[in-house]
Amino acid sequence: MATNNTYDSILKFINSPSFSSRGSFPNGFLFGAGSSALQIEGAQHEGGRGLCIWDDIIEYKKGVYLDVDKFSKKIEHYKRYKEDVQLLKKLGVNSYRMSISWNRVMPNGTLEGGINQEGINFYNNLINELLKNGIEPFVTIMHFDYPLALQQKLGGFLNHSIVTHFKDFSELLFKTYGDRVKHWTTINEGEVTVVFQYMHNSDNMFVEACPTKAIDAGVNVRGYFAWAAFDTFEFQAGYSRNWGLYHVDFNDSLKRIPTEAANWYNKNLTDEFSNLN
Repeated sequence: MATNNTYDSILKFINSPSFSSRGSFPNGFLFGAGSSALQIEGAQHEGGRGLCIWDDIIEYKKGVYLDVDKFSKKIEHYKRYKEDVQLLKKLGVNSYRMSISWNRVMPNGTLEGGINQEGINFYNNLINELLKNGIEPFVTIMHFDYPLALQQKLGGFLNHSIVTHFKDFSELLFKTYGDRVKHWTTINEGEVTVVFQYMHNSDNMFVEACPTKAIDAGVNVRGYFAWAAFDTFEFQAGYSRNWGLYHVDFNDSLKRIPTEAANWYNKNLTDEFSNLN
């Protein structure tokens, strides 16, 4: 049987007796999971959301991407966020990496175009739900998506004037959520946006690596976010593989099913083990 040497070596390492338990990590070490608004929320035309550049890309390049029929709804995190937060709590993570959709909060991308209160409320509710359940939100301001209106009007990030609007969006988030959100990331994988979107119009995949070797080498690692918390729409690959700690069954009302990886994460890297099934 064919094997993947990279993943085989990772699995061999994490299943070996030398792999660290939670207790061997520094006090306060963050064990989390991540996702992005673009890849899990759905509700494409609901709640006052404006279109983003990926809505347009998927529409006009349907033959390039798998599972385009699932793109508009995705895993319906927008409607099921409370259920998803409970699954994160059950998993045992103490932090969650998420992103806020610029076009859900500012459908036209500008303050002049208006702020969507339904979008503001959704992220308020999500952040509050996370904190209520002991999960610290780590928010990415832009995770690949930005308003289609700015692409059509300005040419997107090829036009320097978009920086003013990105600044306005960022300041709105700080003002609205900054009393509760203390950890921010500006742009997710900026090199992907620059190199692969604009130069090659394709996507890049990165292999996740365990942090323990870095800690052993003296690196000041303070947390680890497994990608991804739930099955995500992985662009050209769609939902062709189970990307999440929780698999989402599109043939069973989007039922969330814990994977072996979720049970491993819960068992080895959280305070207490509980059967996720």
